[in-house]
Amino acid sequence: MLRPLIESEGPLPFASFMELALYHEEYGYYSDPARTRVGRTGDFATSVSVGNAFGRLLAIRIYQAWEAHGKPASFSVLELGPEDGSLARDILWAARKQDPSFHRALDYVACEPSTRKREALASSFATSFPRSSSEICRMFWVKTLKPLQTPPRMPPLPPSRQA
Repeated sequence: MLRPLIESEGPLPFASFMELALYHEEYGYYSDPARTRVGRTGDFATSVSVGNAFGRLLAIRIYQAWEAHGKPASFSVLELGPEDGSLARDILWAARKQDPSFHRALDYVACEPSTRKREALASSFATSFPRSSSEICRMFWVKTLKPLQTPPRMPPLPPSRQA
């Protein structure tokens, strides 16, 4: 795959090489949703892969930020590289338990370059968080951050809350 590309276009910039190595739809390291990369049986472990405490703690912090901004009806959370969706599940589970109105306010955006992984995650989340629930947040699966270049506007923090 690389040889014909280099023969036809010349030297490949390192960033392009890494993008292909990691995210090529067929051969990329992160592209196969069935491959175990993270966790006890994977290539490496993260704080998310060893338990749900990290996601629950993040949910508390996100809740505090939501409160500090006056509990807006829509509050965006962006996760880059959601892998198997564990962090999102942990955050959303804790958000639902903490306050259903907080959970409903969440716009959870997961940025995943691989089409196959986005489809697998969307399918998995449709089962985990059925749309019939009145407490459901909004989930968005995006390939790049380009559609998000104009982020939603957050109301300013009250003067007493500013750092």
